[in-house]
Amino acid sequence: MSIGKYCVYKKDGQCPRGLKTGHVYWDDDDTSISNSKGGTLPDGDYGLNTKIWFCCRTDGNKNDPVLLPSKSPFFLLAYESATCQMVKWAIASLEWIYYDTEHTINRDSAAGAYPYKAGEKHPTIYYCYYRGESILLLTLRVPIQFAVIKQVYSY
Repeated sequence: MSIGKYCVYKKDGQCPRGLKTGHVYWDDDDTSISNSKGGTLPDGDYGLNTKIWFCCRTDGNKNDPVLLPSKSPFFLLAYESATCQMVKWAIASLEWIYYDTEHTINRDSAAGAYPYKAGEKHPTIYYCYYRGESILLLTLRVPIQFAVIKQVYSY
């Protein structure tokens, strides 16, 4: 995966080359245990408490666009801040989910590389939703470049 600062859920025991592994452990609320699971889940343990594994790219700059397939919409998890990694030919919107964990003797913890604020007590995960905008950006490219060239030559 491209250099940058973002995370994905770990699946099938391995991270793609260049991504660091990490996990969060959430001490789920004991007073109203209503845990359930279904569908395709990331690597982890989903019992009375929750442990989720991640793969994170930590060696780039969020403002340097990375090249990822953007024909279909996708999510990346924010790393190090609530700012989304820029992706070439894609528009990002930031969404988040707050998780209400145990209030008494909370044992939430984290290790390694994991999404921004996912390792805090009563964690929040920030999701960056990307949708491809190649047609719109290609359409706008010529007028934007023309405006810049016109301004440069007007001096």
